[in-house]
Amino acid sequence: MRKNIFIYLAMVLVLSSCNNGKKTLTKQPQVVKVSKVIQSQDAITREFPFISKAYQQSELSFRVGGPLTHFNLQAGDYFKKGQLIATIDQRDYLINKEAKEARYIQAKAEYQRVKTLYNKKNVSAKIFDNAKANYRLTKAEYEAAVNALKDTRLIAPFNGYIQDIMTEEHQVVRANQIVLSFINIEQLKIESYIPEEISFNASTIESIQVTFDALQGKEIPASSWEISKSATSNNISFLMTAIIDNHHKENKLLGGMTGTIRFTQSQDKSHTPLIIPQVAVCHRPSIGSYVWLYNPTTKKIQMNPIQLGSLKQGALVEVTKGLQREDLIVTTGQNYLSNQMTVTIAKS
Repeated sequence: MRKNIFIYLAMVLVLSSCNNGKKTLTKQPQVVKVSKVIQSQDAITREFPFISKAYQQSELSFRVGGPLTHFNLQAGDYFKKGQLIATIDQRDYLINKEAKEARYIQAKAEYQRVKTLYNKKNVSAKIFDNAKANYRLTKAEYEAAVNALKDTRLIAPFNGYIQDIMTEEHQVVRANQIVLSFINIEQLKIESYIPEEISFNASTIESIQVTFDALQGKEIPASSWEISKSATSNNISFLMTAIIDNHHKENKLLGGMTGTIRFTQSQDKSHTPLIIPQVAVCHRPSIGSYVWLYNPTTKKIQMNPIQLGSLKQGALVEVTKGLQREDLIVTTGQNYLSNQMTVTIAKS
């Protein structure tokens, strides 16, 4: 019995001496990496067909009538602004202008003579008033004759092309009878019909690109655009009109061409989903999808359930519920974590 007691005491002493010779091991915090929750920067891209139109189109006519001269025109002829396009025979208008001018000169001289006499009180006020009225009348008739003579010339209102010709040279035309249509295609109108939800959020449209079927792969930026403030006749769509430049030689585009209008529409920031790395998402059948939320103040983590949206490029995924912008989530070592565990952020 005593022998067994001595053996037991000897073993206790040996074990005590072994423990005193070892250093006490301290458990170090788990090292993890974290990522910040951010908002998706994606923009919605929409495409619709279009038909191009001339930026300006005018139906030109003379303000006076008569037989056409200098009217040897063809569709597609180009004229610069202010250049003469056609004329009406000026003979009768020139004669009328000279006759009215002669009467005007005579009436002006008579008015000046009577005015001098009236100032000297040598003629009555009635004679003076008649001379003054006749002078004003003949002046107005002369100016009208001058304008009528000018109106025998049809001038290009802007840089453009002849589109349609409605009459022939030497034909007698009436005043204000349309003789041709004239178009400006230095810019083009791109017209497309868009649905109500896009029109309602027109302020979120960031940019517009136009691609013509005849120029596949070449995108042309729109310089401006507008959307109608009321639905079109079908009551289900709105008219979008974009303007593109067409003065470059390599882009001699025409009215009536077809293509696709493509625009990016930014999302409403108040409803924009958050995105996180896919590697941060964990899953348990009893909980569903969750992440480990890191508290930079306490340096501890907490399991946080989330709801996921669609997958995004760059190994990212949308989060529709459960997180806030700027939250920090753990992206490594999730299998070794537990609630309220203290962790250390890896230096990168």
